[in-house]
Amino acid sequence: MMTTQVIKRKEAEKKALKEAKEVIAKLKKGEDFAELAKEYSDDSSNSKSGGKLADFNHGQMVEAFEDAAKELKVGSYTTTPVKTEFG
Repeated sequence: MMTTQVIKRKEAEKKALKEAKEVIAKLKKGEDFAELAKEYSDDSSNSKSGGKLADFNHGQMVEAFEDAAKELKVGSYTTTPVKTEFG
């Protein structure tokens, strides 16, 4: 039997995945990345700056995020959501 905590986590993950896919779809339609970051991001460290991250070195970010970021060209975005322990 699943605990309430596990159920809530799974529901939150499902909601986050749906939202990430919505954002990616909006980006594909040409909507502005910075505006979408301000609207959707829960990360207070960069949402107000339009999702702009400071430079970071290897090992400073969680592995899944860092691996996804390494694959991107400047000015591009991932077309598949990236799951980390932070969301």
